[in-house]
Formats: sequence, C-alpha cells, structure tokens
Amino acid sequence: MDKFIIFKTFSQAKNYVKRQKTSYHWEGCGCCSSNTFHRIDKNKKLVLEEYSGENRGSYFCKISVVGRIK
Repeated sequence: MDKFIIFKTFSQAKNYVKRQKTSYHWEGCGCCSSNTFHRIDKNKKLVLEEYSGENRGSYFCKISVVGRIK
C-alpha cells in the first residue's frame, strides 16, 4: 500500500470503493482462484481491501486497511 487515505465523509469513502476495480481469476482446472475487492466496515469506520482465494485446496485471505473515515 502506497499511502493511507483519510476520508472526510462517508460518501467520499463510498465513491472511492465504487471506483476501485473488483478482480476475479479462476484457473481452468477449478482448483485455483483469487479475487480482490474493497469494502467499508461501518462499525470501525475503515475502508478495507480484501484479497482472498484458493490454491490447490488451501484457502488464503489478506485484508489491508486502505483508509479511515473521520
């Protein structure tokens, strides 16, 4: 992550999440996949990037905090 973003309003964070690309990737064999998406945690007022997937039956998940809402 290059920099931490502080959003002044909830609508700024919502627009940021809407502009981010959601990516999905599946292999032809069906054993490997990955996806990346952004979401807002309203309780903690955080914007999160979630990267998860599966590789040969092993599941992985990485969540990064991109920013917070004032």
